Amino acid sequence: MHHMHSQEATHFATFSRLLSHHRIRPTAMYPVWTIAASALGWGTAILGREAAMACTEAVETEIGGHYNGQ
Repeated sequence: MHHMHSQEATHFATFSRLLSHHRIRPTAMYPVWTIAASALGWGTAILGREAAMACTEAVETEIGGHYNGQ
């Protein structure tokens, strides 16, 4: 779990830095996505380590598919 958190913190810092560097403003939906992501994270964490890891894997798979489709 610590490794997963570390990776996500690194991703967040990288994207935040890139947004600032390129002067890109966040989407208007950012507050909604923040709440949804927090709820998903806490919800799966409550269900246990395996649920959190399965959820993270599913999200990463979808993101990879989205990027590959572009």
